Order: sequence, then C-alpha cells, then structure tokens
Amino acid sequence: MFRIKTQRSGGFTLVELLVVVSIIALLISILLPSLQKARDSAKKIKCGANVRGIAQAGLTYAADDRQEFAIPINVADAEFPESYRSSYSFGGKSGTGHTGNVSQSFFSGVKGQGSTHRPLNRIMYPRATFYQATGPFGNWVPDTKEDLPIYTCPGDKGFPGMHMQGWRDNKNKSSYDYFGTAYNANVYLVGQSGLGVTVASNSPYRRSLSQVPNSGNTILYMENAARYAQYANNPELNQDSSGGCHWPYQYGDFTAKGFHKQDWRFNVAFCDGSARYIKIKGHGRVDYGPGTVESQNQCILVRGLDWQVDTMPSKPLETNKTRSQDISGHVQLDGTEGQFLVVNN
Repeated sequence: MFRIKTQRSGGFTLVELLVVVSIIALLISILLPSLQKARDSAKKIKCGANVRGIAQAGLTYAADDRQEFAIPINVADAEFPESYRSSYSFGGKSGTGHTGNVSQSFFSGVKGQGSTHRPLNRIMYPRATFYQATGPFGNWVPDTKEDLPIYTCPGDKGFPGMHMQGWRDNKNKSSYDYFGTAYNANVYLVGQSGLGVTVASNSPYRRSLSQVPNSGNTILYMENAARYAQYANNPELNQDSSGGCHWPYQYGDFTAKGFHKQDWRFNVAFCDGSARYIKIKGHGRVDYGPGTVESQNQCILVRGLDWQVDTMPSKPLETNKTRSQDISGHVQLDGTEGQFLVVNN
C-alpha cells in the first residue's frame, strides 16, 4: 500500500496572510495617533525653544544697549509712526505682506524691515551676511528667501484665526513669509480713541528692561497667533467692557487658534528670559490704575493668572506711534489695502 505524502510550500496561506495584514493594520491604527501626538509635541517644543531664544537675544541686546531695550528699535520703527510695524521689526526677513509683492509689503526691506534692518538678527546669526538691496527701490525679493530657522515655528501653517485682514486673504501663507517672523513683540500701547492719535507704551516696548516691574510674568515675545487672544470675551473672568475701552483693547467674540492645534494656548517668552506654553483667553477685570494717560478712557491692566502685557505701576511712556485703527470699523492708515483690519475666520 502506497502512502501519498503532501509537502507544504514555505509560503503563507491566504488566511494566514489576511491575519498578518489585519494585525499590522490594527497596530498602525493604535500607533498612528501616538506618533502624531509625538510629532505635534515636538513641534510645540521646538516653537517654544525658538521664542525663548528670541527673548534671550533680546536680553543680550538690552545688556549692550544704552537704553536697555529688550525690544530693539530699528531705523524704520523710528521713522514710521504706525503702531503695527513695531511688533515685527525686531528680527526676521523681508515679509511679502498682503499683496504678496515684496516691493509693496509693509514688512519688507523697502519699508526698512528687511533682514539687514532687524537688530536681533546680528545676535542670533552673528556670522551671517544679510541681504542688502541697493538703491532706494532695490529688489528685496532675495531677502524673502532667507532661511532663519529661529524665527520660524513648525506649527505655523497659515492664518490661525483672529488676526489681520491681509493674512486672512492669504490664509495659506505662513506668518514667517507674511511678516518675516512667526513671532511678535509685546508692543502694548494705550491712548485716546480715534484714528492717528498718538499712543503711549504700557509694555516693555521703549522701556528699559530694569524698569519692568514683574519680569517673570510680563510677556516679551510670543507666537504671532496669540497677538489678539487677550481681547476675547471670557465669561470665566471678571471683565468690565463698559469702561470706555477702545479697539483693539475692547472685547470680542472670537476664537484664537494656536499654532499647535489647541485654541487659546501659545508659546510665550517673558522679560526674565523664561518661556512657557500658556493659556491666554481674554484678561481679568480692567481697572484704571496709576499713570492713566490724560483721562480715564484707557484699558490699563491686561493680565491673566500667570501672564501680563502691561507694565504697571510703571507709567506709560511717550512714543511717536499712532493708532492704526479707529473705534468704529477699524479703518487703517494704509487706505484701501485692508491689510490691518483685524478679523476672525
């Protein structure tokens, strides 16, 4: 009697292959969210390290500066009175702005905002040769291509919500490309209502670093997505919006989206050089404190539990800056371009 032997090949059966594929798919579905969270966390940490580095550069600048300014005043900042320029003139490259044309951008070398004009660049990149266009109407396009990683944020993918009209109209443009930096300086100004009215600094802007009373809580630099978060309505806080506060210091109903997929949370650096990832949503009750400019028509204190933008009780300091918006319609000094109309999504 013959016995027939069957010999199995070395491959998988269809059933076994399907089982393996199913296990792999299950593992991927389990691991992908964790991997994505890890990537997001890494981006947030990198962004926080960058803003801390900028603050440290500001402290270094202040140590060598006769006026001890941690927010540098560049030539264009002194020349142009519009307040919005000062928030971005500390460091970075030429931004293409609202039009996408560097020759018309308020954040480019044409307006004294190129990489060669922004003072902290010399500290952050001491060996770099920054682009300098020749002639009064030089071509600053190459400067928009500068790779200055310290001024970038990995989570900066475009318009985050509640910011300038021009940026919303170019939603896919990063803050780094639009303004030349993904961060802005704490340039908090107070003054009477009305377009073009001169305002005073109630922040570290144009203030000696040693004259900032609470350096560990006073914001120096922050993610650009956080710029207007402190002016949101927040029922959890004891706010008083009836005190005559004027835009952008009045409250509004909007959502400030951070660069890291979390609303109201941002990387922020303080006047002591530290940095934290914090919540900024509206601020506490607005009181009229000492140093009120002219009348009781100002919002003086802008603070949260672990942060503040004001430098009270130090008195507001005179500046050459003027209000860029008015109270009814927020019309900007730059006419029809609409670049500085502050909007939500």
